[in-house]
This record gives sequence, structure tokens and C-alpha cells, in this order.
Amino acid sequence: HESIIRFNYPVHLIIAVLIILGGMGFSITFNVYSFIRTKATNILNKLLKNPTQEYYTRLIQVNSKIALATTFILLIFGFITYLIFEQNASLAEHPTLFGKLVTSFFGSVTPRTAGFNTVDLTQLTLPTVMIYLFLMWIGASPSSTGGGIKTTTAAVAFLNLRSIIYGKNKTDVYRTQIAEQSINKAFAVILISLLIIGLAVLLIAVKDGEHGLLKIAFEAFSAFSTVGLTLGITSELSDTSKIVLLFTM
Repeated sequence: HESIIRFNYPVHLIIAVLIILGGMGFSITFNVYSFIRTKATNILNKLLKNPTQEYYTRLIQVNSKIALATTFILLIFGFITYLIFEQNASLAEHPTLFGKLVTSFFGSVTPRTAGFNTVDLTQLTLPTVMIYLFLMWIGASPSSTGGGIKTTTAAVAFLNLRSIIYGKNKTDVYRTQIAEQSINKAFAVILISLLIIGLAVLLIAVKDGEHGLLKIAFEAFSAFSTVGLTLGITSELSDTSKIVLLFTM
């Protein structure tokens, strides 16, 4: 039964789409739905030569645009890197091109919120594991069912760094200036997240340091972002380390 599910690529795609929708958040999902419905209605009215048109003002809000753009970039980044680094590792058991593409896409979706896996994570190469840490840390979008520091937080911090590099006095995106308070909150969230994860890694290493820094860090990042992925050491950890993971979650 496990092999049937592992190679059922259409099911993987359906689950991946549901994960993406859940990770975008309710407000963004309905925002996008309203935009698509309005566009589709207007196109249909034109085809039927119906003069009635639905009008809207900034139907896709700025925060939704930021979240969607960041989500798209992360998905593409995760997909391409997984496809490159896992050719001779976890993708080796998938002989078809379609299977490799779907598995790579699923592998780029799941670390940001879901915790599902269609491959043995212990087979992942070191570069892929490092990328998983990054994707788990960022996580999903605000008001979603996922964890992490959120896509908008990462985007705001990046946009602010870009403004600093180019010597700009303000940070703007989509012709809208980002408030200084939002920038401060973004960097505060980033700092706090790194402190919590660092403390979790330190406390786990005290009792279970024999598992190595990489596997312990993977546990801590996964717990902080409530992802649920593991490199296989969770059951081997001491009760103290498991309590640390509980509080990290």
C-alpha cells in the first residue's frame, strides 16, 4: 500500500494544491477567489455581449500580492533546487520524468507547512536539507494554517534590505510604501525566531548531542514552524528534548 501511495502522482498534485491553499490563508484565498470570479464574470459578459461589468478597486490587496509573490518564488526555488540536488538521491527511485517533476514539486511544497513526505527524508542530500531549513523557517502566509515567520515577514525584511543597499530612504512595493512599524516588526520576528530556534538546538544538544548538529537543527526548525518533518531522530530523543520540542512548537 505504501508503494501505491508513494508513486500515485495525481494524488500528490492534489495534496500539494491543498497545502498551498491552506498555506496562503483564508483572507488571501478569498481575495484571489474574488479576483478570479470578477475577471471570469466580465469575460463571460463580453462573450454574451452583456453590457453589465463588475468593477473593483485594488481587489488584490498589497499584502496578498506580497504573500502570493513570495509563495511563488519559494515554490519555484524549492522545485528547481530539489530537482537538481536530488537526481541521484531521493529521485533515483522515480524513473519517469513526470514522477521526478511531481516529486520535486511536492518536495518544495511540504516543508513550508504540511509535514507530508513522499520520499525517505534520510536520503536527502545536504544541500536539500539546508534548503528545507530555510523553507521551514519562512513557513506559510499570515492567517493561514501554517507556521514559520511568514512569507510577508521575509518579504518585508528583504525589501527593506534592498532599499538600504540602493540607498533609498523608504521601502515600497507595488507603488505602496511599507510602514516603518511593519519593518521593525518583521526584523523583531526574525530575531526572536532565531533566538528560540538557537535555544532549542542548544538544549537538545545537551542531552542528545550524539545525533549531530544538522539533525538536531532540523528538529528545532520543524518544531518552531510546526511542520512535522524529521530526519528520523524524534523517537530516539530523550524525554527532556521532546519537552523542548513541545515548547518550541
